[in-house]
Parts: sequence; C-alpha cells; structure tokens
Amino acid sequence: MLLLSLSLQLRPLLASSALTPFASSNDLANVISANGSGRPSVAVMAASASERIIQTRISVASSTRRLDLSNCGLDEVPPQIFMLRDLEELSLAWNNISYLPGDIENLKNLRHLGLSGNWLMGLPPNIGKLTELETLWVQGNLLQHLPIEVGNLKHLTILNVTGNMLEDILETVSSLSNLILLSLSGNKLKQLPSATLTILYDLLAMSPFGLGDMSSLKILTTNGNFLQSLPMSIEKLSSLEKLSLQGNRLEHLPSNLAGLSSLKELIVADNELVGVPDSIGELKYLKSLSLYGNKISNLPLSLCKMKQLQSLWLEGNPLNNLPEAMLKASNLKALGIDSDMAHSVRSLSEPHGGLRISRLVGTGLVSSFGGYFKLQQSLEISAKVVVVAFGSAPGVPNWGGLLSRIRKAMLADNKKSAFDVLYVVDTRRSWYTETKLGEEWHHASLTASPGCPSGTAMREKECATVGGYFQQELQEALKDYKRVVMIGDSMGASAGLLFSPLATSVIAFCPQVDMIESAIRPGRGRDWFRSYKQSLINAVVESSAHITVHCGSWEHDKYQAQLLPKKVNVVVHNSESHRLARELDEQGTLLKIIRRRIEEEIDAAHGAQVSTVV
Repeated sequence: MLLLSLSLQLRPLLASSALTPFASSNDLANVISANGSGRPSVAVMAASASERIIQTRISVASSTRRLDLSNCGLDEVPPQIFMLRDLEELSLAWNNISYLPGDIENLKNLRHLGLSGNWLMGLPPNIGKLTELETLWVQGNLLQHLPIEVGNLKHLTILNVTGNMLEDILETVSSLSNLILLSLSGNKLKQLPSATLTILYDLLAMSPFGLGDMSSLKILTTNGNFLQSLPMSIEKLSSLEKLSLQGNRLEHLPSNLAGLSSLKELIVADNELVGVPDSIGELKYLKSLSLYGNKISNLPLSLCKMKQLQSLWLEGNPLNNLPEAMLKASNLKALGIDSDMAHSVRSLSEPHGGLRISRLVGTGLVSSFGGYFKLQQSLEISAKVVVVAFGSAPGVPNWGGLLSRIRKAMLADNKKSAFDVLYVVDTRRSWYTETKLGEEWHHASLTASPGCPSGTAMREKECATVGGYFQQELQEALKDYKRVVMIGDSMGASAGLLFSPLATSVIAFCPQVDMIESAIRPGRGRDWFRSYKQSLINAVVESSAHITVHCGSWEHDKYQAQLLPKKVNVVVHNSESHRLARELDEQGTLLKIIRRRIEEEIDAAHGAQVSTVV
C-alpha cells in the first residue's frame, strides 16, 4: 500500500505541545524560564522528543525512499528533506505548512506527494519538475490557483484538490494524459476551462497543449462549486466511468453525451437543470442516474433504451411525465420519486417493484437554497420516530441500504418497525453550513441559530458556523415526531452533533470537530474552523440527546472525539480506518448498533425508558 494511504492512519505527535518540532534555542530558553524551575517543561520535552522522531524518520528515509511526516506539527518543511534525492514517497499532510519551497524540485524521483490539510495558498512553479510524480494530494488547503507547470507532470494519475478555494483550473491540466482521477469538489469554480476537458474546438488553436488528451480519466468530481455550464465536447472523455456534478448551478447538459461511452454513474443532483438531452439514452453502460433537486419538467423517452440503468433518482423536479416503459423496465431496481409525482405511478396497473415514494420536507425553500431533505415514510402506521441520515462529504444520500436491512430484520423478528427516514445531504460539501446562494443574503425570514441575530436578515458567511439554513429546515421537518435519531459518518457525523439539540439520540462515526487538525475539511481559514468547532461543542452542551461517538484506534479520530464534552459516550473500535462505519458494516456490527438504538427510541415513543448503555 502506498505511504500516502498509510499516512491516514498515523497519529498526531504534538497534539498537546506548545512548540513546533523545530523550536529555536531562544524559544526553549523562554519556556524554561517561564517554567520557573530551570528544568525543561513538559512542552519542551515533548517538542524535543518529537524532533528526534522526525530526524530519525528523515534518516531512515534515505534507505527506504519513503518519508511520512504527517501530523508532526510542522510549520515549515524541514530543509533536510530536499537532500533525499532518491525519495519516492513523501507525506507532509496535516501540518501547519503555509509555504512549499521551490527546493521541492530536488526530489526528481518522487512518485507520490501528500500535502493535504495544510495552509498552502499556492504551489511553487518548480513542482512541474517532478516529472515522475504519479499522485498529488492537496485537498484541504487554501489554494486559489494551480501553477501552469502542473501540466508537466505527465505521469500523474491522481490529482486531488478538493476543499480549496480554486477559482479556475488552468487549461494546462488537459495535457495530463495519464490522469485517472481528478477531484475538484468544494472549490469556487464557475467553469471548466475548455482544454481541461479537451474541448471547445474554437479555442484549441489558442492552447499551447493542443487537444490536451485526457483519454485515461475515469473519475471526475466537481460537486460543491458554482459551475453554470459544461463544455460541449465533454464527449471526448471516453474512458470516464463516474461524473459527479451535484451542488452546482448547471442549467443545461451538453446536447451530445454519446461520447461518454464508458460512463456508469452520473450525478447531476441539486442544480438548475430544466431538461435532459435525448443523447443520454446512448449511455449504454450507465447504471445510476441522479437528477433529484432540479427543475426538470419532462424526461426524454430515450431513457427507456438504457438497459443497464439500475437506479434513477428524480425527487424534487416538477415532472409532467413519467414514461410507463421506463417504470416497467426489468433492469430498474430503484426508482425515486416524490409524493407530488405519485399520481403518475398510481395510474399504472402494475407499479414498479423498486419504486421509492418520498416526501420533500422543510419550509419549501429547498428549490432556492438547495440541499436534500427527502422523507421516506413507514408503510405501516404513522410513525412517531424518525431516523435522520446525514450524507457525508461525497454529497450523496447514504445509509439507505442499511436502514432497509434493519427494517426487514425487525419485521422478521416481529418487532415494531414503524420509523420514518429523513435523508439530508449537503451537496456543497460545506459541513452543512452553505446553500446555493453562497455569500448572498439569506431570506429575511430565516430563523436564526445560536450565535446569529434573531429576527434579522443574515448573511450566510456570518452564520455559516451554525448551519442556520439546515437547522431551520430540520426544525420544520421534525416538528411532528416524538423521537429523533440522527446518524452520520465523517461530515455527516459532524452534522449529527451540530444539530443534536433537535434529536433524542445521535450516533456519529468519526466526526470532524477541530478541522484545523483535519485534512478532511472545506476550504476555509482558521477563524472559520474555530467558530465551527465552538458552535458544534456548544450544540452538544445544549443537547439533551443520548449521544454516542464511534471512532477507530487511529489517534486522529480519537483526538477529535476526545474534544467533545464528557457527556458524550465515546466508543473506540480496533480499526485504523476513518471509514469506520463501512468497516463495521462489513463485519455485521453496524446493523446491530443502529438497530438497537432505533428499537429503544420506538419503545420510548410508547413510554419505555431509553437505555444509557452504549
């Protein structure tokens, strides 16, 4: 396994240290003097021990050609690194580095470089001299631009710049012909440059890289930006298998999609689409199509030609038609519509077996402000319990499969299974703090959350730390339930804690609390992260819910959990994975954890006592 993957499992060395590992002699003297005893303080000894560990790792790397200095509290890159000219793998993730020296060009044999979770505002042009580089991870920084020299990285297969502040992607990226994964989510992009996708023929002559063939690209994610259109010649991406565009401002898709001949998953949810081109029917390998939360009134009949299509999500569109041939397609296993469309289905003599009828709930502002609030109601009696399932950073609904299995298991055991499920998704990857409107004024009637002035018009950037919009939508959606269970992992886990005052139980897996110490975060500054942390902790203090946080043995996730008030039950599992929920699901443990809490809440809704045992 690559060192960069392993770096996700290494613990922070200086979580409680007052000094960086490269403190000067004056700094040491000041701390010793402040200690008053003439003996080194605990902070000095911790810093000294950490420095020795770092120097040892650098020394060992000369023979292993691998160096992991992630989570070491570094404020700058140790200059000794640039002497390791045979180094092949380097991780500097989760530090406090704001500047990458041009001496990085000395590492000409470098194949994998991890810079995630720092404070970089730019990359040096010299990075273009790392011509052997295969993977570059820079998510969770403050990048506003990429240097044109990135186009020289001809062997690059993975470029991840998620969660930055990029306003443009240079056309030079189009020359990366070996690129397999390009992740641009959670930035400020308004358009994808023509050459980036090898398109817009009238501009090709202007590009120094000509056609710029990205024929190897398999995954392109751009969710949570401000894209208003896509280039027409996107069809050139013939190897693309997944295209994620949710949470943008797209009004149209290119008319010719047939060139995306390998596409298996297309996510265009939560945009401004008014229609879908007929050419979508030519995507013969497409298995999943997400169109929810748009302005689509008619679907093309060509959808009926898609023999591989297994799931189609249409909720939140003003649809006038729902072709019967599509509904009766034997290959379609899941079809999501909302209650406003249900009349189209009731008219069928043989409704589709995979049909999911949902209600779009909240105040009715979703079409303007975005997000996803889909309620799936129990088929039994009116439920008194609802499970709120928060989506994680990829910006799509999850937990559906697990909750469906739980319901079936409860029915098989003759248990009460009357609970509704509310799926909530932040397609903008903002940790449930932003809407489509970005920093524009909120509607003046929005309910203020703690920390926001009540009864006044609010700018989103002033109330982003408390998720005012999502909170008011949740309040409206949950007002008729006696018991509320919130579940989520990673970003979704943070949401469960942030909105815990609205719940009676919260089960959170590996949440981000202090995003200054996390690479999985939006492209924001330290002040924003501090405000978010305080708002989340304040919410937990205020909440009367039974809150349980599950994390693995990776020190990073344990550190995040330990920041929470003592009232929170923290369960540590023997796992080094941040995707703990997925791992527990594979072990068969996750279902038991969630099912037990749901059953207890159902009993409580009927007067029983809720257990405090984890």
